[in-house]
Amino acid sequence: MRLEHQGSIPKGNPSTRTDKLHDFSELRASEEKHRSLVANLNDIVCTADASGNITYISHQVESIAGYKPSELIGGPFLRLVHPEDLAGALEVWQGCREGKVGTTECRVLVKNGRYRFARQSFRPQFEDGQFVGATAILTDVTEQHEAESALREREEEFRTLFELSRDAIALVRPDGTFVDVNQAWLDLFGFSREELPGITAYTVHENPAERDAVFLKELRETGGITDAERRFRKKDGTVMDCLCNIVARRDETGAITAIQSSTWDITESKRARRELQESRDNLNELHAYLVNSRESERAAIARELHDQTSQALNALRLDLSDVRQRLVRGESIGPASLDRMVELVDNISGDVRRLSSNLRPGVLDDLGLSAAIEWNVQEFASWTGLRASLHLSADDSSIAPDCATTLFRVLRELLSNVVRHARANALSVSLFNRGESLVLTVTDDGHGITARQLASRKSLGIISIRERVNLFGGSVVIRGESGKGTTAEVTIPTQPRLPE
Repeated sequence: MRLEHQGSIPKGNPSTRTDKLHDFSELRASEEKHRSLVANLNDIVCTADASGNITYISHQVESIAGYKPSELIGGPFLRLVHPEDLAGALEVWQGCREGKVGTTECRVLVKNGRYRFARQSFRPQFEDGQFVGATAILTDVTEQHEAESALREREEEFRTLFELSRDAIALVRPDGTFVDVNQAWLDLFGFSREELPGITAYTVHENPAERDAVFLKELRETGGITDAERRFRKKDGTVMDCLCNIVARRDETGAITAIQSSTWDITESKRARRELQESRDNLNELHAYLVNSRESERAAIARELHDQTSQALNALRLDLSDVRQRLVRGESIGPASLDRMVELVDNISGDVRRLSSNLRPGVLDDLGLSAAIEWNVQEFASWTGLRASLHLSADDSSIAPDCATTLFRVLRELLSNVVRHARANALSVSLFNRGESLVLTVTDDGHGITARQLASRKSLGIISIRERVNLFGGSVVIRGESGKGTTAEVTIPTQPRLPE
């Protein structure tokens, strides 16, 4: 008995049925293969119809967005897009309808109400020339986006620090072209940012050849240079001393790709250190000068006491001894002997007053600074034969005693310099008020002091004057003109604040 299978085996040519079964098997195998691929993807695979409604979405949506596929199928895929990103997503979808493959990045709604960043790639599907939908692959890029955002924030922070830093910072290629500089660098060197492409590191080096011969050579050997002193040139040509910290940036082969430098202008600090050292040297020499001057003054006083006062006293002693012997013998004493002794006493008294005045004139304490200056200039003119004129208009009643003494000593030093160096025939001395200060000027018609002499450390008299006046917060200005003389102007407060 023959049994026929009802509808289970296709009728027709046996070979045709075999081919169709083979094709069906391959199709099933291909489908299983693609399902396996989709199942193992980390991305979300989604299909949508021509209206944009989801027809299929892979299970990864649950682990990424928290939705089960059944919760989303049939709904519009655009409802998952953040409102602010909707315009971009619609633009890509419209392009997809026109047959364009498109990619966009947007925020996708997560079931907990938050959003994650996703990159969406759309590929259109057409049947018989009609758009029937699209396939989309959604890649979760939240971690990448957050990392990029954090990197941008850090870059912005570093950029802010870079721009706000008071240090002049530059990033330079080995060939000297600038990669970037901050505002402090532009301010220090005097360039604008627009001028940067037209200059190089060689432009700002005082000696451009030194950059290759010394700087780059040292940098290649050490990789970094700390606290190096370099001389640079500003845009206006001014040369400045700078302190630099320099670091080489290298690639994986060890080759230098860029040079980062931080620069500080130390011109003023070096000048201050130099002046401080010069001041110390001057003070040491001034101390020696004052000691020698004091010893010379003592020696002069000793000689005068010995040569004049002592001899006068010896003569007086002899006369008194002679008078005593005469009185013992009962002889009379004539007026001539007494007159000679009175004359000797007067001479001795005059010598003592003169010595005392040289040390400190009593008129300074008794009558004030103006009277002491007038007396001293008259004495000076009488002694040297120079023509002297006086212009004393100052009210010196309020000047502190120490200031008065200082101005008087300065005047004597200036007059002494006129005698020793000026070769003058006449001089003029004035004292007047300027605000709360007294101004003393001494002008001569000599050959004129030179700038070199003013700056010389051998001009200890001038150094002594400056140090005396500086102690009271005053100032000294000395000007000389060749063949026309020298003018010294000394200004000192009437009531200075002395350093504690």
